[in-house]
Amino acid sequence: MFSEKRRSRREQFLTGEAGCLQAVLYGFAGLRIGEPRPGDRVLAKLKRGKVLSCRPNLPMEWQSLKISGLAILGRRYDLDVTKETVRFTPQS
Repeated sequence: MFSEKRRSRREQFLTGEAGCLQAVLYGFAGLRIGEPRPGDRVLAKLKRGKVLSCRPNLPMEWQSLKISGLAILGRRYDLDVTKETVRFTPQS
């Protein structure tokens, strides 16, 4: 369990949880908001000319990563990545 203080009764450490989530989304899944870079797969066009792009960086031991319910501009998507493929599908 995460805790900010050793003797705290709180068992949730939100900044620690957010750091883990960011490592998965922006590190392993390779999501990026901004201008696309060469080699990125553009998943969605955002506001003000920005895009959501993806360049997976999975650990060698991982075969794939699936993220369900990713919310972008009011819609939800599923993201399935492997070292070779990226599938970004809207939820029905």
